[in-house]
Amino acid sequence: QADNVRDKMDRGRQAKGEACGMAKLTEDDVRAIRAAYVFGSSVHGQRSLAGRFGVAQTLIGMIVRREIWSHVV
Repeated sequence: QADNVRDKMDRGRQAKGEACGMAKLTEDDVRAIRAAYVFGSSVHGQRSLAGRFGVAQTLIGMIVRREIWSHVV
């Protein structure tokens, strides 16, 4: 199993972003989140953006730190 997963990642056969069937966000949403995010702001902070986009606050932090959706410029 691990070998197969490594192989699909190496060959670029892993669905990313909107191509993943479980994705709640679009690439435009991710760009908007990164553009709007202001550290420590109550208006444009993680909690506010999470509510606006209907996702978890943790997800917003991961997007801003480019831990996920890193392929979006």
